[in-house]
Amino acid sequence: MMPSAGSCSGALPAGLSLVPIAAEHAATVVRWRMDPRNRPLFLTADAITVTSQLAWTVRASADVTDLTCVALLAGGPVGMVALYRVERGEAEYGRVLVDARHRRRGIGGAVSGIIIAHGFARLGLRCIHADCLAGNDPGQRLLASLGFARCGVWRREPSGPEVVRLGLDRRAWARAAMGTPYERHLDQVLARTVTTKCAPWAPAQAGAAASTMET
Repeated sequence: MMPSAGSCSGALPAGLSLVPIAAEHAATVVRWRMDPRNRPLFLTADAITVTSQLAWTVRASADVTDLTCVALLAGGPVGMVALYRVERGEAEYGRVLVDARHRRRGIGGAVSGIIIAHGFARLGLRCIHADCLAGNDPGQRLLASLGFARCGVWRREPSGPEVVRLGLDRRAWARAAMGTPYERHLDQVLARTVTTKCAPWAPAQAGAAASTMET
């Protein structure tokens, strides 16, 4: 899921921080998600309520492969971003929302750069994927500014809207030096509860475990 969220410039708004999504953010997330400007940009247009969002937050918080974060400025929520399905060296990027009162301040690009830099630098991911509605030009511009490349298209239903599948691999990110301005600020921006949520990918250990099981 990839709503529109501006573009990525490498600049970070002063005082920006990312914390894990929590029950206290439920009403705010519902307001963002149900905003008529945002709702058509999601892959599903299902209505959500504070009750359903609270239940979803409980599940996401318990899921060790889900790193959904809320962005704070001056202690108040201004947006959100996520890496989810974080497993076997890959992850999905999305759930990007920015409060309407804080748009055009680089928040969407900043939180995206930070979470992707964390995925590659700290979690050891090999590739990050994203889905974006074909008609969501701002969302696709954000993904392009982050270095994502188009992989193909698909539809949730035969008569449904076309969805563009994009990918960003570790080598392309490194070659473009995209993560450099963000990696310097990971400790400053990410709450410790974010940095410890998902286990880093260790392919050597995974291979050793598989070999042990085969013998």
